[in-house]
Amino acid sequence: MVELSFTTIRMRRATPGAGMRLLRPLALLFVPLTSGLRVLVTGAGGRTGSLVFDKLNKDYDSVEPLGLVRSKKATKALCKLGATEAQAVRGDTMDLSSIRSAMAGCDAVVLCTSAVPKILPWSIVTLLFRKTILRAKEPGRPKFKFGANGTPQEVDWLGAKNQIDAAKAAGVGHFVFISSMGGTQPENFLNSIGKQADGSGGDILLWKRKAE
Repeated sequence: MVELSFTTIRMRRATPGAGMRLLRPLALLFVPLTSGLRVLVTGAGGRTGSLVFDKLNKDYDSVEPLGLVRSKKATKALCKLGATEAQAVRGDTMDLSSIRSAMAGCDAVVLCTSAVPKILPWSIVTLLFRKTILRAKEPGRPKFKFGANGTPQEVDWLGAKNQIDAAKAAGVGHFVFISSMGGTQPENFLNSIGKQADGSGGDILLWKRKAE
């Protein structure tokens, strides 16, 4: 069995230009390798994943990238970037069999999956009311929620763990984990996104670090 080598790249997601800075160390992993390198980019329908896929697809002749996506909408978006239908692979990181199949024959995997919160519209109205009408000095922050089967615990911990396990089972040689800084800071604002009154939910950075 091929021993899986592991690389973690942590980025500041809120920093302008973070995506381009991410690509520099990522590219160095693949530049010296021989032609025909087959690389699966998971989360290719997202912002970071699509950026990584597009870069590998257009700028590195030695790489044959595949993009793992969950929906028809994401497949169409990836094809608009220049991917062929064969390069857009459907799968769900919560389904081990589907990602094992997607990783079959791959030399490397780049994990770009991440839970994505959705803003609650009513929280914007409340914030604006407090700020413009009540003139509150601290009007608060917008509220967010994560969709069904899309919480940080599911996507950033269980889904990431599934990807690592599947890569090992598929004989993948190298695994690149795109993560975030702040994984040791429970008080980080990003950990409060989607957190419920009882303390459950949220903690996206903590779940990412646990998966690492």
